[in-house]
Amino acid sequence: MREVMQAVVDYVEANIEDPLTLEDCAGAVGYSKYHLHRLFQLYTGESLMRYVRKRKMMHAVVRIRRGERMMDVALALGYSSERAFSRAFRTVNQCAPSVCKKRSMLWLEPIVIEELESLGGSRMENYLSEVFFETLPDLTVVSAVVISKNPEEEVIAFLNDWVEKHPGLKADRRFGFDVPVSAAQQDEGLRGYEYWISVTGKVKVTNGVSIKTIAGAKYAAIRIADPFSDPFNRIGKGWGRLVQWVKENALPEENAQGVRYCLEEVKEIDGETMMDIFMAIE
Repeated sequence: MREVMQAVVDYVEANIEDPLTLEDCAGAVGYSKYHLHRLFQLYTGESLMRYVRKRKMMHAVVRIRRGERMMDVALALGYSSERAFSRAFRTVNQCAPSVCKKRSMLWLEPIVIEELESLGGSRMENYLSEVFFETLPDLTVVSAVVISKNPEEEVIAFLNDWVEKHPGLKADRRFGFDVPVSAAQQDEGLRGYEYWISVTGKVKVTNGVSIKTIAGAKYAAIRIADPFSDPFNRIGKGWGRLVQWVKENALPEENAQGVRYCLEEVKEIDGETMMDIFMAIE
């Protein structure tokens, strides 16, 4: 997986003058955008699209210092307007493009992806289970996405309320996962989360809710005890451990046959809150 993440970094450098969407980068290495979004953040500590913007702004500094016009630089790096380019430049470099010729700049080289062990270690925490396997069948789910500063709680409350208002549906399992947001949205402190509830019965689509058919797959999974007592630490370490385990066991964590998801499922077991996290392997 380290090699795949490094291939993404190399792809960004080779195509830095293209608009470069998350879908482009994912397609270059045969990953789904959801999978790449999760893994790149685990390996580097930042989202792929924020990294792309930083690298574009480094190339922008070079071009501006060579005397190129601002609009030409903006267009060359995939920005549709000088205003959008200037806003991105200020966010990364903390100054306007027009003054970068006169002041020293912090230079950000292309990142070198390290093995995951050196980033987090392989010691098993006592709140993490051993890896286990679960095969999920084909599912019909109602789905909603929220982008906000607290997307998990908002989308879960919204979709649970929606299901309650449709008593003809039989709701079963519930899954969620992070969804990518733009670098500009990240700067505002926004995050994205998609939530599914598997259902049986006749479903009528309404605003904010979509219907999806999810192909069955075999998953490697880890159970996290009391995940919300320290969510960013516990859930983050759980994902790091699961990704590492899949890598160590040479399992095919991504499949070009279709979209694969990194799923989270919260459940109550004997009065205690648990979260199972899943990576598709077959």
